[in-house]
Amino acid sequence: MSLSIPNHQILEPLRESKDRVVLRVRCDGVACVTRVILRPVPMQLEGLIEGVVTSGTGSLAGLDDEVIATLEGYRVRCRLNDAPGLPDVYAAGLAKDPTRCPDRMGLPFVTTRWIPGKTIAHLPHDTPVREAILRDILQILQRLHDRNFIYGDLKPQNVIFGPDGVHLIDLDTLREASGPLHPIQVTHRTPKYAAPEQNARPPLSYPASDVYTFGLMACELLGGVRVGEPGFPPRLSKPWDAVVDACFRHRPGARPQARDLLRRLDGQIDALPTWSGEDLHAGTEPVHTVPVTDHGPIAPRSPAPGETISVDAPTTHPTAAPEVPLPSPLPPSGASNKALKPGRRRRQILIALAVLALSVSAVGVGLGVIWTQRWQAAAEQADALFDALRDHKTVPEKNNEETLDALIARIDEVVADAQTPELLGIRALAGIWKQRWHFQGTTWDEERFSKGQALVRAANQARETPASLLARGVLHSGACRKMPDAMAIERRKFCHSAIDNLERASRRMKMNSDLRWLEVEVLWASVMTSSALARHNEERGDEDGARAVRLAAMRQCQDARSKLSLAPVNGPELLQDCLVVIGPLYQYDVYLAFADLLLEARSTRRSRELVVRSVHPDCGGVRFSNGQPQATSDGEGDAQDLCVYLGLVAMGCPGRARASRECWRYSTPLLNIGERRCRQFAEETGVPWSQALAAARRAPREQCLLD
Repeated sequence: MSLSIPNHQILEPLRESKDRVVLRVRCDGVACVTRVILRPVPMQLEGLIEGVVTSGTGSLAGLDDEVIATLEGYRVRCRLNDAPGLPDVYAAGLAKDPTRCPDRMGLPFVTTRWIPGKTIAHLPHDTPVREAILRDILQILQRLHDRNFIYGDLKPQNVIFGPDGVHLIDLDTLREASGPLHPIQVTHRTPKYAAPEQNARPPLSYPASDVYTFGLMACELLGGVRVGEPGFPPRLSKPWDAVVDACFRHRPGARPQARDLLRRLDGQIDALPTWSGEDLHAGTEPVHTVPVTDHGPIAPRSPAPGETISVDAPTTHPTAAPEVPLPSPLPPSGASNKALKPGRRRRQILIALAVLALSVSAVGVGLGVIWTQRWQAAAEQADALFDALRDHKTVPEKNNEETLDALIARIDEVVADAQTPELLGIRALAGIWKQRWHFQGTTWDEERFSKGQALVRAANQARETPASLLARGVLHSGACRKMPDAMAIERRKFCHSAIDNLERASRRMKMNSDLRWLEVEVLWASVMTSSALARHNEERGDEDGARAVRLAAMRQCQDARSKLSLAPVNGPELLQDCLVVIGPLYQYDVYLAFADLLLEARSTRRSRELVVRSVHPDCGGVRFSNGQPQATSDGEGDAQDLCVYLGLVAMGCPGRARASRECWRYSTPLLNIGERRCRQFAEETGVPWSQALAAARRAPREQCLLD
């Protein structure tokens, strides 16, 4: 095997597919499992992958979709400090394999602790042992669901039972939701063990989806019957019959929490409530009873190609068994002969049913026509409003408060008549823009934030759309940036929620060319969020995590360069925030390129000052006199000198830049040491003069912007 992984000793391959290789290894002397994804990426991204995955913070946006979908679960795992029942993540990065990828390319890998034992698919037929294992699984799910984490791919092959107890392995699908009833988009799942909403289109996953799959596993382990096999669902002993029946409720919100299932198994409660704790009213969900008379196997219905199964639809569950009507009692002696003639009675019933069916059909056709016309009208209105929203964000003359207010009034009129997911999504996005959560200068306002939450909640409960995902991402980005320090824990949660929703919105927009104009909005909000999250990490002393977040944001900025023409209104704002993110990375060749883009798009005094003050974290002390940047510190060659120097280079004033460089003045031309003094400052003080001097060797602008 030509595969090599830093600090890893490869012991044996466990399995291999076209997408990945799974190996048993030793990592720093510890028994581990390494998953290598067979999708080459540039070696310079090794630090990004390692930092984002092992710190649990930051974004992998910009990598291959398969790489993101796999590594994201392990990034989420690293955010769970206390997670018994899940393997620890030991390492992540890039492996080398000359047979699979060229030079300067690597294969992403992630390493987790080896869990000794066997999968429960190979357990002996010992019912008490299996019941105990199922209880342990519920306890793991309870700990995850209490923090809004979703395991996503529960099945016997992913559950290990060994000396250390029960563990869930293969964390590719582990995700964090923004709330217990807020779904995330499914990227991987095992259809046979998936909940109905996970097999719908689009496929969605809730914490309650794990509960449904747990019911399937209980049927398999305790009843010996898998879904789709004859005899499913099997008869189970009490109280497992009630537990499984509750797991199979069709709507995710109607299923009980894992903690309530444990309470039912322990005999603490008799009835199983819904996820919110409310009692389930009779008739709102199908009851999954097994008929007394066996009418043959009832195979579960799979969604037909192209069929969409609504998460909220109160339809009968595929595995629900039909109720068997009891035979009618014989009439008492002396009853009329008319009642004793079943043929005549049957004919009367059939005639009545036929008349009723014709009447219902006629009414249904009429209602169908009315509904179709109304739906088409709502769709046309949504398209028109979306075009007006696009004009507001892309036509400078229409980018004002008056236009937005008039647009919101129009949207409210339409929504009052038809509340389709598209219209609600547009209303939420316009409302969040009205509240100005997408601007840096917005201050924290608890009441205003609550109103914004109500808007996005209404939209996403109807159905997630690109507009509603963007609205929630922008709102949570505002909370990430503006929440006070006293709410630091909740603030970080909103940071991660914002990044997740914006990434999902971006993926949806890439599938629809008509939404390309919104991509810059998504990138702008993502970069602002990443900048705030990096600062929060630095406040916690997590410098590596902050750098990983900024590197991911810089990649988003580079991705945005080709899209700036789509957003003449907010493009400059995105460039400004890109400078704020890139400056602390000391990648000054990239910094100067973005400074050029900003100054070409908006060469105002504010933009020029931003170019200077974003070079280094210590640039805030630079002052401007008559439009000229002036360092206020006394130390020659320090960070403020660097800020002034590189800012003047970006503005096409190389002569002034050289004159401002204090370390240059203290060099000794007679000894021909030139820039060595500046480089000495880089070594002595840590001020990145070397990178700045190297990046500044380029053709200056034709004219100094300060002339």
